[in-house]
Amino acid sequence: MTTTKVKKISIGVLIVLGILFLVIKGFEWKIEFNFQDSINSNPDRAYNITYTDFDLDTFFKGVTLDEVRIEPLNTGKGTVITGHVDYATIHGIVWRDFLFDKKLNIREIAFEQPLFEVTLGADTTKTSGGKGMQDLFGDILLRADLNTFRIQNGSIVLKDSVSQTVKGEIKRIDILATEIETDSLKFKHLIPFEVGNLNIDIDSITFKPDDYTAIGLGRFHYNLRDKEFLLNDLSLGYSLDWVEVSKRLGVQNDIVELNVKEIGIHGLEPSSDFYTQLDIEAEKITVDDLSIKLQRNKNLPRPADVAKPMFQGIINAIPMAILIDTIQISNAAITYGELGVEKHESGSIKIHAMNGNITGVTNMPEEQLHIGQLEAKINASIAAKTQINIDLKVPYDKETFSMAVAVGAMSMTSLNPTLKPLAGVEMVTGQM
Repeated sequence: MTTTKVKKISIGVLIVLGILFLVIKGFEWKIEFNFQDSINSNPDRAYNITYTDFDLDTFFKGVTLDEVRIEPLNTGKGTVITGHVDYATIHGIVWRDFLFDKKLNIREIAFEQPLFEVTLGADTTKTSGGKGMQDLFGDILLRADLNTFRIQNGSIVLKDSVSQTVKGEIKRIDILATEIETDSLKFKHLIPFEVGNLNIDIDSITFKPDDYTAIGLGRFHYNLRDKEFLLNDLSLGYSLDWVEVSKRLGVQNDIVELNVKEIGIHGLEPSSDFYTQLDIEAEKITVDDLSIKLQRNKNLPRPADVAKPMFQGIINAIPMAILIDTIQISNAAITYGELGVEKHESGSIKIHAMNGNITGVTNMPEEQLHIGQLEAKINASIAAKTQINIDLKVPYDKETFSMAVAVGAMSMTSLNPTLKPLAGVEMVTGQM
């Protein structure tokens, strides 16, 4: 073969490769243009999705979007949510549907290291945060026929709209939703569609409603198929001494401090208001290692007198619908403390080693009619000195209750740590 022929063949190959390269690049450009146009095509959408780079995977297996931004179109009053995703991967695109029908038919969308910034408006209600995230996910996922949605190593920051100070933070959130049916809205899930399974894991939640109160949660886990909901290391505390907190409130309200190792909700059936109103229908709730302190400063004025409800009234006043077969309490403790008038030392009494069950808990009228009454059987220890057993029955059809209390023998002097700071009284001898 002559040199001239070799040159001609080489030039021909280069021309073919160049044409092929231009065709592929043109095809990629068309895909990118159509994709950007498709994801923001709904005129009723609440959010715009943009990105800095569109990378088509080898052999058209998928797409990677770099530095994705999710921004609301309406930033008026109320909660405003914006999102920044390090990168998003899209796999299993049905190219025929996309190129010829401009439909996004996708196997999986994954957000890697997304940060969602939630700015709480002045008129934001306590339950609107969950609804806001529902709306956000719904708005994003409605843009495609989708099977799987995944968030990996995400985080959420809550900010005050006026001061822009950070009010709360979720350091890590992982979500996996599978078998999604985007044509079937179901507001009982955080991902507001019919799903085959939904798994949510959240680590390290903090929230500061004011400059001295701190609410924390170590871990949250939920699995739809397992019907299980776990909260670990829940806490409510203050950066100030409780007496100083009471002075800031200005009236004789109980200052509550709380620590719980684990709360488990088992056999959970989420209602349509579960994520917005926390309505709970469950077979069993377990509460392990609960420690709660109720402390009152008697040097402050009393709040206005109001009629105190009985047990039934307290249950009916719970601002969410509940239906719980059994609440199982293990190793709980309750401490009540007071700072007496013109006293400098507070007194307290502690009931600990509490174990027992509460059954038939509901504030739904039709379920109350069916169940008849709430029942509780609890045993505990008073000041580590004697045993107490409680048997409580609360009928749902009238404002009454019956309670049998059995208290073991105890020396009256055991009450001195409580009586002396509260009332200036000291027991010398005696038996109860």
